[in-house]
Amino acid sequence: MKKSAVVIVICVVAAIIGLPPVFGTRTESQFYRRIDAINDNGVLLLDVRSFERRWFTSTVTIDAGLSPAYLAQLERMVGPGGQAASDSGVLDQTFPIQADVAHGPVIVRDGLYIGLAKVIAGPASAQPGTVELEEDLGIPYAFEFRGRSGLLGGLRFDAEIPASDYADGINEVVFSGAQIEGSWNGDELISHFQAASLFVSNPIAAASINGISFSGDNRILSRHLVLGSAEFLIEQMLISDRTFGGEPLFEAGNIAIRGETDRNDDGPLVSGTMTYAVDTVSAGERFRFTDGEVAVAFENVDAEAMSDYVEAAQGLGDQAAGNPAPITVLLPAIHRLLAAEPLLSFDPIRFLMDDEPFEASVHVRTNPAALPDTVTGIQEDIALLVEALYGVTDAAASKTFARRIAVEIIKAQLAASGAAGPFPGDIDSMAEAQAEIMLGALTTQGVLEEDGESYRITFAFEDGQFSLNGNPLPFLFGQ
Repeated sequence: MKKSAVVIVICVVAAIIGLPPVFGTRTESQFYRRIDAINDNGVLLLDVRSFERRWFTSTVTIDAGLSPAYLAQLERMVGPGGQAASDSGVLDQTFPIQADVAHGPVIVRDGLYIGLAKVIAGPASAQPGTVELEEDLGIPYAFEFRGRSGLLGGLRFDAEIPASDYADGINEVVFSGAQIEGSWNGDELISHFQAASLFVSNPIAAASINGISFSGDNRILSRHLVLGSAEFLIEQMLISDRTFGGEPLFEAGNIAIRGETDRNDDGPLVSGTMTYAVDTVSAGERFRFTDGEVAVAFENVDAEAMSDYVEAAQGLGDQAAGNPAPITVLLPAIHRLLAAEPLLSFDPIRFLMDDEPFEASVHVRTNPAALPDTVTGIQEDIALLVEALYGVTDAAASKTFARRIAVEIIKAQLAASGAAGPFPGDIDSMAEAQAEIMLGALTTQGVLEEDGESYRITFAFEDGQFSLNGNPLPFLFGQ
């Protein structure tokens, strides 16, 4: 019995001592696979400068930055008339990161753990400016990432950005710190982010954001196709003017962005929803919006065609490559997208302004029967592309709301033209009188329809024909 126990102990010790190099090799292989997966997103670029694998541990040095393709996209967004952000040497810099890895199967770092590896990563200590930054902010480190890889390869992680308080006599930044946690297994990524507050101020203005959080449960199939759900929340946002006693310029409460995307019966088409909501928005003392919501839904989107469209659109800026005309590059993907009968809706679009309601909806769909069978047909007559679309927009607002908007528009025009009159009250009375005339004229002309205490309007497009409140408008697309 004692001999058996001794043999078992010897085998366990041998495994503990002998297996770490094997697990180190597996860890290195998995590490590079995760780096490749991150680089595939087309935004970040992680370059492994060194991977020093030892018996029980490894040390990895990584340069992190934005990918050249994403930097080129930013430059195209700036346009030829402006200076690209990368030209200033800000966005094209890299940030060295050092990762210390402990190999399994038995790891005693920060407590006993049975698994493939444990990793702790953060800014490389030798990076110029890192120590100075940490001293200025009074923090032990800029950030710390901790990961635990199981025997089957899944990764559970958490990260921390410590709280900081910076002031130089002119500017001030106070950050509560942030916590991140989640798991990454194959193409499945679950993540949670939370930060209590951020305050930034200078002699001119101050801004604060409270209650910041993000949660995601996603499958990342490619850089253009992410399935699952996500939620981003902000409890309060405030911007104030410090030059006039700290008066609020903008304030918003309970901002929420929620999204969900999935395949249609596991096929090539994708459908999803996005909802943007806010409880209150105030812009100074003149405007107060409440109960705001915009719900976006899309159905029957060909994921592969959309990916091809995005790739083609991003490549349009490379004129040196001899690309054909933009519309020619995009047409094959557009043809496939429309042939799948996609639907897009913004329903509802609604909010209250000073308790007066506004509500609208927009619906767009395609008619594949009106779409040419081949891309060549569209190239010969681009109008056929538009004629395959159907869209309708409905909007309704209380008469008080419409009158308020009309008054504000006319007041701005009067002030700009200098026709407001010599007294402050003149512009108000003139605007109110002209607003009544304008709304009456729009109602008489059939642009607005009265519905009790509300105005309504319906604008539609079908078979190349526009209509307003059911009445054809005297022009066609392309004429």
